[in-house]
Amino acid sequence: MDVPGGLSLCEGALRILGVHFETSGSATLNWNMRIAVVQRKLAMWKARYLSFMGKVLVLKVDVLPSLLYLAYIYSFPDSLRRPLVRLVFQFMWSGRCEWVARARMLCPIGEGGRGVPHFPLKLDAIFVSFLLTELAHPVIHPSGYLLQVFFSSCGCSSRIRREA
Repeated sequence: MDVPGGLSLCEGALRILGVHFETSGSATLNWNMRIAVVQRKLAMWKARYLSFMGKVLVLKVDVLPSLLYLAYIYSFPDSLRRPLVRLVFQFMWSGRCEWVARARMLCPIGEGGRGVPHFPLKLDAIFVSFLLTELAHPVIHPSGYLLQVFFSSCGCSSRIRREA
Protein backbone atom coordinates (compact mmCIF):
# COMPACT_ATOMS: atom_id res chain seq x y z
CA MET A 1 0.00 0.00 0.00
CA ASP A 2 1.42 3.39 -0.97
CA VAL A 3 1.12 6.54 1.10
CA PRO A 4 1.99 10.16 0.24
CA GLY A 5 5.66 11.03 -0.04
CA GLY A 6 6.77 7.85 -1.78
CA LEU A 7 6.68 5.80 1.42
CA SER A 8 5.07 2.40 1.63
CA LEU A 9 3.42 0.56 4.48
CA CYS A 10 4.65 -2.91 5.27
CA GLU A 11 2.44 -5.82 6.18
CA GLY A 12 3.35 -8.03 9.10
CA ALA A 13 6.21 -7.54 11.52
CA LEU A 14 8.67 -4.70 11.14
CA ARG A 15 12.29 -5.59 11.93
CA ILE A 16 14.74 -2.86 12.91
CA LEU A 17 18.30 -3.77 13.96
CA GLY A 18 17.21 -7.31 14.78
CA VAL A 19 14.25 -6.27 16.94
CA HIS A 20 10.78 -7.28 15.76
CA PHE A 21 7.91 -4.83 16.16
CA GLU A 22 4.40 -6.23 15.83
CA THR A 23 1.00 -5.28 17.12
CA SER A 24 1.04 -7.84 19.93
CA GLY A 25 3.42 -10.35 21.46
CA SER A 26 6.56 -8.60 20.24
CA ALA A 27 8.25 -8.48 23.63
CA THR A 28 7.92 -12.20 24.28
CA LEU A 29 8.96 -13.07 20.72
CA ASN A 30 12.08 -10.91 20.92
CA TRP A 31 13.08 -12.10 24.39
CA ASN A 32 12.60 -15.76 23.41
CA MET A 33 14.92 -15.22 20.45
CA ARG A 34 17.50 -13.52 22.70
CA ILE A 35 17.31 -16.36 25.26
CA ALA A 36 17.95 -18.84 22.44
CA VAL A 37 21.06 -16.84 21.51
CA VAL A 38 22.18 -16.95 25.16
CA GLN A 39 21.67 -20.74 25.20
CA ARG A 40 23.86 -21.12 22.10
CA LYS A 41 26.57 -18.88 23.54
CA LEU A 42 26.63 -20.73 26.85
CA ALA A 43 26.71 -24.10 25.08
CA MET A 44 29.75 -22.93 23.13
CA TRP A 45 31.52 -21.73 26.29
CA LYS A 46 30.70 -24.96 28.19
CA ALA A 47 33.10 -26.82 25.91
CA ARG A 48 35.99 -24.87 27.46
CA TYR A 49 37.42 -25.48 30.89
CA LEU A 50 36.91 -22.15 32.63
CA SER A 51 37.40 -21.15 36.25
CA PHE A 52 34.60 -19.48 38.21
CA MET A 53 36.10 -16.09 37.45
CA GLY A 54 36.38 -17.00 33.77
CA LYS A 55 32.71 -17.97 33.70
CA VAL A 56 31.70 -14.73 35.42
CA LEU A 57 33.74 -12.85 32.84
CA VAL A 58 31.95 -14.70 30.02
CA LEU A 59 28.59 -13.76 31.54
CA LYS A 60 29.55 -10.10 31.88
CA VAL A 61 31.38 -9.65 28.58
CA ASP A 62 29.61 -11.97 26.15
CA VAL A 63 26.16 -12.90 27.45
CA LEU A 64 24.93 -9.74 29.21
CA PRO A 65 25.64 -7.36 26.29
CA SER A 66 23.62 -9.57 23.96
CA LEU A 67 20.57 -8.84 26.13
CA LEU A 68 21.18 -5.21 27.01
CA TYR A 69 20.04 -3.47 23.83
CA LEU A 70 16.70 -5.26 23.92
CA ALA A 71 16.20 -4.15 27.55
CA TYR A 72 16.05 -0.55 26.35
CA ILE A 73 12.98 -1.36 24.24
CA TYR A 74 11.05 -4.12 25.98
CA SER A 75 10.78 -5.01 29.66
CA PHE A 76 12.01 -8.46 30.59
CA PRO A 77 8.95 -10.76 30.91
CA ASP A 78 8.26 -12.53 34.19
CA SER A 79 7.86 -15.86 32.40
CA LEU A 80 11.53 -15.86 31.33
CA ARG A 81 13.16 -14.80 34.61
CA ARG A 82 13.54 -18.25 36.15
CA PRO A 83 14.67 -19.94 32.92
CA LEU A 84 17.38 -17.30 32.40
CA VAL A 85 18.63 -17.55 36.00
CA ARG A 86 18.60 -21.35 35.69
CA LEU A 87 20.68 -21.13 32.49
CA VAL A 88 23.21 -18.86 34.19
CA PHE A 89 23.69 -21.09 37.21
CA GLN A 90 23.76 -24.31 35.19
CA PHE A 91 26.59 -22.70 33.24
CA MET A 92 28.36 -21.56 36.42
CA TRP A 93 28.22 -25.00 38.03
CA SER A 94 28.52 -27.03 34.79
CA GLY A 95 25.22 -28.74 35.54
CA ARG A 96 26.49 -30.17 38.85
CA CYS A 97 25.25 -29.57 42.37
CA GLU A 98 25.31 -25.92 43.47
CA TRP A 99 27.56 -25.81 46.54
CA VAL A 100 27.14 -22.09 47.19
CA ALA A 101 23.77 -20.37 47.52
CA ARG A 102 22.72 -18.29 44.52
CA ALA A 103 22.23 -15.21 46.67
CA ARG A 104 25.86 -15.48 47.82
CA MET A 105 27.10 -16.00 44.23
CA LEU A 106 25.38 -12.75 43.21
CA CYS A 107 27.22 -10.74 45.88
CA PRO A 108 30.34 -8.77 44.90
CA ILE A 109 33.69 -10.43 45.51
CA GLY A 110 34.49 -7.97 48.30
CA GLU A 111 31.42 -9.20 50.20
CA GLY A 112 32.31 -12.87 49.85
CA GLY A 113 30.41 -13.57 46.64
CA ARG A 114 31.53 -14.36 43.12
CA GLY A 115 30.17 -11.28 41.34
CA VAL A 116 27.74 -13.18 39.11
CA PRO A 117 25.51 -10.58 37.44
CA HIS A 118 21.85 -10.59 38.50
CA PHE A 119 20.41 -10.65 34.98
CA PRO A 120 16.71 -9.91 35.69
CA LEU A 121 17.60 -7.04 38.02
CA LYS A 122 20.04 -5.49 35.54
CA LEU A 123 17.59 -5.79 32.64
CA ASP A 124 14.77 -4.24 34.69
CA ALA A 125 17.02 -1.40 35.84
CA ILE A 126 18.05 -0.58 32.28
CA PHE A 127 14.45 -0.58 31.03
CA VAL A 128 13.18 1.62 33.87
CA SER A 129 16.11 4.06 33.74
CA PHE A 130 15.77 4.51 29.99
CA LEU A 131 12.02 4.96 30.30
CA LEU A 132 12.38 7.56 33.05
CA THR A 133 15.09 9.39 31.11
CA GLU A 134 12.88 9.58 28.03
CA LEU A 135 9.92 10.79 30.06
CA ALA A 136 11.99 13.45 31.83
CA HIS A 137 13.90 14.71 28.79
CA PRO A 138 12.04 14.06 25.54
CA VAL A 139 14.39 14.48 22.60
CA ILE A 140 13.24 15.10 19.06
CA HIS A 141 14.90 12.55 16.85
CA PRO A 142 16.43 13.94 13.64
CA SER A 143 13.66 12.16 11.77
CA GLY A 144 11.27 14.55 13.53
CA TYR A 145 12.67 17.34 11.40
CA LEU A 146 11.99 15.27 8.29
CA LEU A 147 8.41 14.85 9.44
CA GLN A 148 8.10 18.61 9.83
CA VAL A 149 9.31 19.12 6.26
CA PHE A 150 7.06 16.33 4.99
CA PHE A 151 3.92 17.65 6.70
CA SER A 152 4.65 21.32 5.98
CA SER A 153 3.13 20.88 2.53
CA CYS A 154 -0.28 20.10 4.05
CA GLY A 155 -0.17 22.86 6.70
CA CYS A 156 0.35 20.47 9.62
CA SER A 157 3.84 21.62 10.63
CA SER A 158 2.64 24.14 13.21
CA ARG A 159 0.78 21.39 15.08
CA ILE A 160 3.86 19.14 15.07
CA ARG A 161 6.04 21.95 16.47
CA ARG A 162 3.53 22.66 19.23
CA GLU A 163 3.41 18.98 20.26
CA ALA A 164 7.19 18.69 20.29
